[in-house]
Amino acid sequence: IVTVGVERVKFLNPAQNGDLIEILSKITSMRGATMTIEISAFINANNIINPVATAKFIMAAVDGNGRPVKIR
Repeated sequence: IVTVGVERVKFLNPAQNGDLIEILSKITSMRGATMTIEISAFINANNIINPVATAKFIMAAVDGNGRPVKIR
């Protein structure tokens, strides 16, 4: 899997040194050799969950020669 592009990255709140960041991702579409993945990052400080960032990545499956391979 290789990165084809990043459509957006939004920084919502700052994270501090020592914060534990939880990253969640979800495949939102798959077509041929490509997939779109939405990513969210959160911190949990004193049992309060705050969003830190969101992003949307487009990825592609490739073989050993770098040629696109259909995702099954």
